[in-house]
Amino acid sequence: MVTKFIRSIPDGYVMLAYYSEFQKKNTFKPREDDIWIVTFLRSGTTWTQELTWCIVNIDEIEDARKFPLWFRTPFYEWDCLVPPDGLPDLSQLAIPFDTIEEADKHFQKHGNMVPHLESLPSPRVIKTHLPISLLPPEVRKNKIIYVSRNPKDSGISYYSLFHTFDSFMGTLDDFIEQSIHGISLWGPHWKHVREHWEMRNEPNVCFLTFESLCYDFHIGKLKAPRSGFAFTATNPHRQNAIEEIERLARFLGKDLTQEQTKAVEEEASIERMREKSPVTESNYRWKHLNPSRDTAESFIRGGRVGGWRNVLDEDQVEKIDKYIRE
Repeated sequence: MVTKFIRSIPDGYVMLAYYSEFQKKNTFKPREDDIWIVTFLRSGTTWTQELTWCIVNIDEIEDARKFPLWFRTPFYEWDCLVPPDGLPDLSQLAIPFDTIEEADKHFQKHGNMVPHLESLPSPRVIKTHLPISLLPPEVRKNKIIYVSRNPKDSGISYYSLFHTFDSFMGTLDDFIEQSIHGISLWGPHWKHVREHWEMRNEPNVCFLTFESLCYDFHIGKLKAPRSGFAFTATNPHRQNAIEEIERLARFLGKDLTQEQTKAVEEEASIERMREKSPVTESNYRWKHLNPSRDTAESFIRGGRVGGWRNVLDEDQVEKIDKYIRE
């Protein structure tokens, strides 16, 4: 599917060639109460989408099981991934829609995402991997939730996604080398994180780490690292999960009851997320778009910290550590 890339000027972010067409035709208008979830790929985006939507829509939380997450928190630049003549036929997929026409309306045809965004009631929760510098200037006044993640874990997850759902034919070494040199979609990673880290003290910005979210929702032996600016748990027990939800709720202007907080916690668990994901197991497969790949792996992966230790060898770790230090 990926054939050409372009770089933004002057920042050098890498996008598909369709991005320039998207920018030319984009008619999206931010609203004052929009909520943006901004991440580099595979940094806890889906998790944060579900948490945020459930908090914002706590009185209609049962809708989290009626409508897919992409429908409730749309992917702003989806059209950047869709060729102007549309995606290949989706009729072979087991898709969570009543009709193929309904799927075409949202997935296959170019130019459908902005009308979908415009149809949503306020406040809208919107997902994007674009950095703030490539978003409409009005977004800087909206509530922005940014999530960062250890590049080792996000890189492994990104490679798995790119290798499985797309046409990347290189090795993990190739992928690491390209990522280090900023040749990855929505990259360079370091620039993406730094741009939003520098905004962390603005009152409308909430800077989170995947590690804090992960340790809140999984019982483990390690402790999450401390950070003065992220909602970081000091231990992996459930009480911290509750505290994190409450903090995020306060940022979003919501005062949740104990029962509501528990409902959000349950709805955003990894197990529940896997059940609801439209691109996991038998619910949604991209195999016929890229027949050479085994797409049995879930879009929602382990959701844990430190999985890179089971994948990367010493040379790869040393190379990434050097990149992180620089």
